[in-house]
Amino acid sequence: MFREKAPFSPTALIWPLISAICLFLSVWFFNLSLLNIDVSAASPIRALFFIITVALAIVFANEQPGPLGTAGIGLAIVAIILIGIDQSTI
Repeated sequence: MFREKAPFSPTALIWPLISAICLFLSVWFFNLSLLNIDVSAASPIRALFFIITVALAIVFANEQPGPLGTAGIGLAIVAIILIGIDQSTI
């Protein structure tokens, strides 16, 4: 059934390796952030990781988000700003 062997190149492991490193760094910095801020603030910020993906797609793949995507990015940025406001100064 699976007797055909697909050609394999060691360079095919570059993107999975980069992805694994980025995921590791994401978890590492999330845990490091918990030393300074509450999990109630750190968790929503980490959940907004898609903004980085969109930014990379715009820069490297010349993608253009539609109106709904642009609104989503704007709302996500507003959410990060609102989370970052220190409640004790208000």
